[in-house]
Amino acid sequence: MTRDDVMAVVIKNVKEIVPELETADVDLNKTYRELDVNSLDLVEIVTGTMRELKVKIPINELTTVKTTNNLVDLLFKAVSASA
Repeated sequence: MTRDDVMAVVIKNVKEIVPELETADVDLNKTYRELDVNSLDLVEIVTGTMRELKVKIPINELTTVKTTNNLVDLLFKAVSASA
């Protein structure tokens, strides 16, 4: 699985969970705060994406996630390690 594949899954989940972003382009470098994604939405995005990608990431690593790019990098690292 490539980084672009992981990014597609993350963006799909962001758009499903945050209705305001459903038709918008998700700026990968904006913080979730700037995108008006609240903490509960972020938990849903992360858990749904981890479930779909069949990976687990320790909670302490997730605390560094501020942008979609951060999340994609972290998930891609986990996917690559499990391959």
